[in-house]
Amino acid sequence: MVRIGITPAALDAIVDTLPLGSVGFERDPDAKGELQIWLDAAVVDRLAAMRRPGESFSDVILRLFQLTGTTGGGGPSGY
Repeated sequence: MVRIGITPAALDAIVDTLPLGSVGFERDPDAKGELQIWLDAAVVDRLAAMRRPGESFSDVILRLFQLTGTTGGGGPSGY
């Protein structure tokens, strides 16, 4: 498991798509307003591969959901 920080909006977008027990997270945001979550290393690697210059993990997540036309409750396959 790998810990990353994402915005509450990004967590809201993916939370319903993740299998029960596949992610851990801290309820309180950190100093930057991000939530710390723990994901499988393979998922983090895929997110990192999709990052564009200057993008955060949150940016990637929200971009993918915008492209697929989904919000919370459905997302790109493979997650």
